[in-house]
Parts: sequence; structure tokens; C-alpha cells
Amino acid sequence: MLFISMLGIEELAAAVGYAGTILFMATSISIGMAIAGGALVARSLGENRPERATELLTHVLIVGAAFAVVFAALIFANLSGLTGMLGATGKTQELAVSYLQILVPTMPVLMIGIVASAALRSHGAAKLSMLVTLIAGVINAVLDPIFIFVLDMGLEGAAWASVISRFSVAFTAVWYISRRYGDTAIRRYGDTAASLACLPVRSGAICGRSRPSLFRPCWLMLPRQ
Repeated sequence: MLFISMLGIEELAAAVGYAGTILFMATSISIGMAIAGGALVARSLGENRPERATELLTHVLIVGAAFAVVFAALIFANLSGLTGMLGATGKTQELAVSYLQILVPTMPVLMIGIVASAALRSHGAAKLSMLVTLIAGVINAVLDPIFIFVLDMGLEGAAWASVISRFSVAFTAVWYISRRYGDTAIRRYGDTAASLACLPVRSGAICGRSRPSLFRPCWLMLPRQ
């Protein structure tokens, strides 16, 4: 928002504001899954069952990514309606939609990054979890002015900088959790019939723990009289 506002075009700043409301809803979905993943992993670790923690995290990542794909598709297909419901019109709405068309498809990537970061905190590695966030923030802060001003990409440049930042969150979080704890060991569990057979049952527990964050943002966005 800071760099966009420096362009001095009111429609751009307004478009980011409208898009931010929808992105808040989308991010809350990821936070909900992170709550579920963090709780399940922490409980298994507390029971001294690290292998179960590994399997549960893998399941949360699978369920979360699948949910994010479906939810992103629904949002993407209704961007004009959603921005219009928020009050965006004309050029501002066009800009908001174009911005969201770049960012919304990366929802599954953000989901993976946030869930893996929550798993790091469950292991007590709060510093590593914060480092993941800081790395993404620095990447975004560096790329934003380059894309917006140097490459003259404007609002689309800000969107692409955020896309790269989201991929950095996912990559660094998964790298840390797998290298340090082996907790994304899909290679050990995700390919086994026994593990996948438990997935439908555990999906209920995962969605149950994430339900408050999943649906409250949608309720907040409903128009009121």
C-alpha cells in the first residue's frame, strides 16, 4: 500500500483496499488450517509421538491445499461480484479485480507456508517461524519498488511481488520443518495406503478445529442493512 500510494493515483490505493478485504477472508482460511495443524502436531508431540505428528501435519497440508484450491476457484470465478458487493465500481473495480486475479491463485501456496510455519511453532521453534515471516517481508519490501517503479508495472508489480513473497514463505517454512524435524515426510507417509486411509476421518477433526477462522470472515463480509 505504501509504494502504491506513492504513485499518487487514488484509484490504485482504493483498489488495493477493496482487494485487501477479500484477501483477508482468503488468508483467514489459511490461518484456520494453521490453527488445526498446530494443535494436532503439538498434541502428538506432547504425547511423545513424533511420527504421528509427522503424519498429521502431512494430512493437514493435503486437506488445506485441497480446500484452498476449491476456495480460490470460487473466489476467482466471482471476483467482479465480490468487489461489487464491497462497493467497488468503474476503474477502481477493474484494478481490484486485476490485482486479485494474480494473487488469488496462490492461495494454496500461502496455505502451505502458514501451516508449515505453525508446525514450527508447535515444535518450539518460534524464532524460525518468525524468520520465515521476516524473509517474506524483506523480499516483498525489496521487490515492490523494483516492480512498481523501476519496471513500471504499477499495481500488477505489487501483486507479483506478493506472489514471490508467498512462494518464499512456503519454501522456507517447508524447508526448515523438513530439514530440522522431518515433519513434512510425505515420502514416508503420504504414499502409504494406511496413511491415506485415515485421511477422510482426520479431515473432520482438521476442519472442526479450523471452523471458527474458516467461516467468521465470510460472515463479516455479508452486507448489512
